[in-house]
Amino acid sequence: MNNLIPVSYICPISGDIMTDPVTDYEGNTYERSYITRALQNSGCSPITRSPLRSEQLYTNRNLKDAIDLFVQQNPQTVQLFRNSGITSANQYNHHFQPEHNLQIPQHHNQHIQLNTNLNSFSYVTDTDLVIVTGSAT
Repeated sequence: MNNLIPVSYICPISGDIMTDPVTDYEGNTYERSYITRALQNSGCSPITRSPLRSEQLYTNRNLKDAIDLFVQQNPQTVQLFRNSGITSANQYNHHFQPEHNLQIPQHHNQHIQLNTNLNSFSYVTDTDLVIVTGSAT
């Protein structure tokens, strides 16, 4: 299992792992449904603010194949990322160390269920953060 998620697999709009990545003429990549919706509202790139139309997007097949393979080979990492509430691969990768330390943003009165392959864990909380530490099975 690979515990780190490549940043290029994450949509800069949704913060989730892409399933249908498209690239614009400037080389920026997004999840198709999110960039299409953003362009309907603004007509410009959310990254550079350059004019952009949905007709200028093309499927990034190589990235899609790489993401599909990663998801297939690392289902636990993908599930952990999606369940964590973290919307940045950089933040996730920074906090998810090989010894399975993970910091999860927590909203007040929100229950977070953590499904991992940890056989033991402990956690420390403050008002905005849950820190989970455990050992792998």
